[in-house]
Amino acid sequence: KSEISIPVIANGDVKDEESAEKTLELTGCDGLMIGRAAMGNPFIFKRIRHYLKTGEKLEIDRQFGQLEAFDAYITLLEEHDLLSSINLRMHAHWFTKGLRGSRHVREKINNLEDGRAIAGLIKSFCQEKY
Repeated sequence: KSEISIPVIANGDVKDEESAEKTLELTGCDGLMIGRAAMGNPFIFKRIRHYLKTGEKLEIDRQFGQLEAFDAYITLLEEHDLLSSINLRMHAHWFTKGLRGSRHVREKINNLEDGRAIAGLIKSFCQEKY
């Protein structure tokens, strides 16, 4: 970083607040890029930003937050006629991973081919849980 005059962005293995802080300290970089850790975890950016500013972890109800965000995502896909069974199936696995009752829903999703049917099942699961 000290050798060049352009901003340096670090990425790789940034998955939570501590790894973000460690990466910034070790590299002296200007910013972070987050990839897989953001899949199904849309609040990672807010949590890291809060932690870097305050040193405290931001508590977010994972189940409520994840499902609310996924419900909003599906609504956007519907509004723009972008429902795809492949896309929904992949994101359903990320967004529901580790949530109570989600394994059963993922099994059902894997047996559906129609994007609208998958969206309906996911929306029902989301509304049931929050």
